[in-house]
Amino acid sequence: MARAATKVTKSEKMPTLVRSFDFERDEKGQVRGFDKEKRTVRVQFSSEAGVKRWFGNEVLDHSPESVDLSRLTAGGAVLREHDTAQIVGVTESANITKKRTGEAEIRFAKTTAGDEAMALVEDGILRSISVGYRVEKFEVDEDEEEYREI
Repeated sequence: MARAATKVTKSEKMPTLVRSFDFERDEKGQVRGFDKEKRTVRVQFSSEAGVKRWFGNEVLDHSPESVDLSRLTAGGAVLREHDTAQIVGVTESANITKKRTGEAEIRFAKTTAGDEAMALVEDGILRSISVGYRVEKFEVDEDEEEYREI
């Protein structure tokens, strides 16, 4: 006899989680969406791809009611190594795409730290970005053994 999926919605305090994404590059190895004059780069910061976590397979829901981009769209700080003392830029815009991924345009600061970060991206030394995020609610699918953030 088939068992129906048991889904439990939880609102527990989860720790800040992190996901990493590579900068997209063209056939010449240049970062796509990088504009040296404007000091900006377009990045992907989230997706619905599953990630193995200590609690199971995490899948982020990208439906409009499940995503809060208010901190990013209000000019979220771009940090080096997730260190709030090392601000290297600001988020100029952020959105969820039709492909259900999170994308943002970030602008590097006109500071030594911002110049260094921008140069590392341009030179291909810094190849990925990571984003820290908090999950406010999640759904447990016992049959699938995955947690789905909602």
